[in-house]
Amino acid sequence: MIVYIDVSYSRRQKAEGRRQKAEGRRQKAEGRRQKAEGRRQKAEGRREEIYR
Repeated sequence: MIVYIDVSYSRRQKAEGRRQKAEGRRQKAEGRRQKAEGRRQKAEGRREEIYR
């Protein structure tokens, strides 16, 4: 007996995997951006202390 597996199912899963991968990359970029922002603020704080 041949059980026909819905092709669109595997295609859907593949698309879902690609979406999650893209989402992960986006979050990683967001984290890097926040880290850089924090470093910048820290440097700015130090600069203000020196001027005072």
